[in-house]
Amino acid sequence: MEAPKDLTEALRQVASYRAIFDNAESCIFVYDCETGAIVDVNPKACAVYGYSAEEMRRLTADELSSGVPPYTGADAMRLIERARRGEVVRGEWHRRNKDGGLHWDEITLKKVEIAGRPRIMAATREITQRKAAEEALRASEEQYRAIFNVSEDALVLRDADFRIVDVNPAYENAVGRKREEVLGRRDVIVGFLGTTADYLELHQRVLEGGRERLEAEGVLRDGSHVHVELLMMPMQYRGAPHVLYVGRNITERRQAEEALRASEEQYRAIFNASADALVLRDTDFRIVDVNPAYEAMSGKRRSEVIGQTALTVSARDVGAERLQLHAVALGGKPVHFETDGRRPDGTPFVLEVRDLWPDSIAAVGAMRSSWLLRCLGWIERRMYAAATRIVTVGRGYQQELEARGVAGAVTARTPCRHPPLRCRPPPPAPARPRRGTGWDSCC
Repeated sequence: MEAPKDLTEALRQVASYRAIFDNAESCIFVYDCETGAIVDVNPKACAVYGYSAEEMRRLTADELSSGVPPYTGADAMRLIERARRGEVVRGEWHRRNKDGGLHWDEITLKKVEIAGRPRIMAATREITQRKAAEEALRASEEQYRAIFNVSEDALVLRDADFRIVDVNPAYENAVGRKREEVLGRRDVIVGFLGTTADYLELHQRVLEGGRERLEAEGVLRDGSHVHVELLMMPMQYRGAPHVLYVGRNITERRQAEEALRASEEQYRAIFNASADALVLRDTDFRIVDVNPAYEAMSGKRRSEVIGQTALTVSARDVGAERLQLHAVALGGKPVHFETDGRRPDGTPFVLEVRDLWPDSIAAVGAMRSSWLLRCLGWIERRMYAAATRIVTVGRGYQQELEARGVAGAVTARTPCRHPPLRCRPPPPAPARPRRGTGWDSCC
């Protein structure tokens, strides 16, 4: 006796359903539409959760949930109720396995009819690794955002198409534009000198893995000019290549450099015009500069003595003594001594040596505190003001004091004009030449 055709077709459908059900790669649960109890699970679900099919049918929603809202048994029943009313429910679920391990699933719940009965079918797929990657990315972006926002440098992030995707508060303050005004723009906002095409070329080089650094002048929204040091570096942002622009306002630094350059030009003019022989040594007694008067006096070219730590004109070996005097001068005390020297051709001469205090202290870098140098300058001016007469060791010093507006009679000692043969060396040590006699009176 043959089975009715409709029954045969029903059996075929059931067999087809079971084949798909048993071989599916997703975990599949079938729930009773009214009670929410599990009535069937596929082998994949048993393998993933660690329970047998019979054990699964006895479990409640609470036992398969993490228990942390919104992933509790009650929350699961609310999802089943939404599916029972005909809604296709999609979302994420935090489940608990038999071994107690917690995992994340992507879930879909839908109302179906199986063997003539209404059921709720739930298909789940594990996304624990994806969630971990998303959490790591979120933490990374939070860290990026914290660093990005607290940076004192102006930061601009541009994508591969030169489009601005982010700026920080320092940029907003520096440029005078809100973040919303500049997002998406592909031009150069600050008006740096140079065309956008120039920056697009640099942008492309950085995208290819290079780094670029430049200084440029920009025009702000209020028309003021600023000097900016710009660093461009490649970075990955949300999986795509970007370029981070780091801008630092160096206007004050450039102004200070310009002032220093002007000061150095003034120093060079005075240094070179002085009729007195001038030698500048650093803290290590190394010669860093000499003037033309020194070259004329010593018979040596500037290039011959720069960098030397030895004495260049002394006829006697008094290096240790000079180092001690050098240390005294660096300590802020004035130094004055007379010595005999000899030119490369053997011609003897006697010279008087003084330091310019406190200018010499700053020149050799022995003191960098501007406050202390101002105090020393004030003491120096008070000394000049209290003096009845000021006598310098040369016309150059006299001109310098007069240029500073020092009041009172300033007299320069006249350099020796006598022929070398009229000069006689001082008595041997320990005797010292007395002021007003011999070498002291003429040199």
